[in-house]
Amino acid sequence: MPTDQPEDALLTVSGLTAGYGTSPVLHAVDITVPPATLVALLGPNGAGKTTLLRVISGLLRPSAGLLRLAGQDVTRLRPHRRAQKGLCLIPEGRGIFPSLTVGENLELQVPPWMADAELGRVLEMFPVLGSRMKQVAGTLSGGEQQMLALARAVLARPKVILVDEISMGLAPRLIDRLFEALTELAAAGISMLIVEQYVQRVLEICPLAYVLNKGAVAYSGSSDSLGRDDIAAQYLGTA
Repeated sequence: MPTDQPEDALLTVSGLTAGYGTSPVLHAVDITVPPATLVALLGPNGAGKTTLLRVISGLLRPSAGLLRLAGQDVTRLRPHRRAQKGLCLIPEGRGIFPSLTVGENLELQVPPWMADAELGRVLEMFPVLGSRMKQVAGTLSGGEQQMLALARAVLARPKVILVDEISMGLAPRLIDRLFEALTELAAAGISMLIVEQYVQRVLEICPLAYVLNKGAVAYSGSSDSLGRDDIAAQYLGTA
């Protein structure tokens, strides 16, 4: 389903086709992420959600299509160059260094020219990390590890964060805090494309949504317009 892509879009994915070897996964996918906006990326297992995030982040090369970040063509850039331009991926399973302490994880993400105030701002958002600075990151709870992954992402000063299943395996109260943090980051000007298993929850915080089904966009538009019947038909793959 083609999607209008406004000139002020922060991230645009146009006609993206990709797969693994000779096995196609994504078919002419169009997606737009506006500035300072949370966008949900939904779909049944095997729909291509994680593959799409891998292509956008540069971990997988597309066979066709175009990727633009803040108006610049990044289709052929390597992952580290995309990161330098403001694209950050938090993969499923948490993007941290488990053998390092919390403090070391954060320090690695802070450029030499960044003021201490930047780190302080992140610790205000996730105060539990401030009391765990000397703790080995791999011994944190699952929710604390996800908070650390988000904190690391924010310190990179991203324009867009790609989030893959941030709530997986977490208790409901921790999910609530993480979803609050996502909303706070959007209010601070950071855009996100969020793959999430808790469909209704993520639709509550994301004004826009895309549904992938069999590697193609089956729905794009307002989250409010994505009704329960649509979710049953598209998200659960019964269409």
